[in-house]
Amino acid sequence: MGEKKKYIVIILVILVVLGLVKIMMNRAIKAKQEDDNFEVIEETNRDTLVGKQAEKVSGYHLVTYDQSSNTDSFIKIIEVEATTEGSVKFVIGAIDDDFLVEERTSFELDCKQGQNRFDLTKDRHFIKKGEYVLMDIQGQDTLYTEEGNPTHALVQHESNRKQGEMFLTQSDYSLPFTYQLEKAKEYHCFAIGNEITTNNNAQGLDATDLEHDYYQLTKTRLEKHFEKVNMNRINLVEWEKSLETAIDKKIIKTDAVKNLDLAMIQLGENFATTADVEAKMLGLISYIQQYSPNCEIIWMSGWNMDAAILDKMIAICERQKIEFINIADLYENEHKSLATTSFFESEDQAIYYPNNEAMQIISNRIIEFLKFDF
Repeated sequence: MGEKKKYIVIILVILVVLGLVKIMMNRAIKAKQEDDNFEVIEETNRDTLVGKQAEKVSGYHLVTYDQSSNTDSFIKIIEVEATTEGSVKFVIGAIDDDFLVEERTSFELDCKQGQNRFDLTKDRHFIKKGEYVLMDIQGQDTLYTEEGNPTHALVQHESNRKQGEMFLTQSDYSLPFTYQLEKAKEYHCFAIGNEITTNNNAQGLDATDLEHDYYQLTKTRLEKHFEKVNMNRINLVEWEKSLETAIDKKIIKTDAVKNLDLAMIQLGENFATTADVEAKMLGLISYIQQYSPNCEIIWMSGWNMDAAILDKMIAICERQKIEFINIADLYENEHKSLATTSFFESEDQAIYYPNNEAMQIISNRIIEFLKFDF
């Protein structure tokens, strides 16, 4: 019996070891698959602060390296040398001809005092070609110097203002952060709309076929820019018409809004009154941001709808810093040349929807906002 127990124990140990090996192999395969979706395209010098002297400064705000992203990419790694523990703000945006920062989005990282390294691969902080990664050093108030070895940096200081806004100036300071960017091979997008986005799981009304609605036209353009575009859509017209304001997984599955780079919302034409507009909009926006906090959101509306509701929607998007694409002009154009009448409420009242030409214009406006280098 003693020998039997001994063999049983050995067999169990072997099975456990084999199980652990299998788990490790699966993790390695998964990690490789994730890495295959990225290609390192740019990084700052990680040893930039070695041998340099810390200098306490005041009045400085956003700082960045004098180099923009040379292609559309994601932030993979950020390293921060923090003089104090706390939250540090980072900004993603462009710099205009007057060296003013055009902030597109921002995020914060909780830093401990000293060296910090953050792997942001799964956070999908998208950087468009020509944009910059900037750090707000307020609260840290430390920059670095090394005699005879200047760094090409751009810095904001309170003493440099143009029409009330701080502009960037060139500086020899070294910065307390570095980053690594990677080119993404995939782009994730989800479209939420009414019949204009999809009707009965087919093309949006009133495109002649799947190839001519704004959704497919936009997807085709994105596929020329990215190796793979994961894009889906849903018709939410019943929720749009209802008095219900809440959004949950019964209405939109959580997997549909996870890890998005872009959410396109085309709703509002069927909102009944102005009373629930804000609750419905903020509820949907919040639901998306809960699962994709770093994605861009575009809200499109205005086709044959109440002007008061439209104005309220535009104001809400402005407050939420969400791009609003107004398509009211497409419906109101002379002779309704951008609409067709496939449906009728009654014999004398036609229902108009965007035709192929209008769908192309809607897609063009989306692409124009995205500012990709097509």
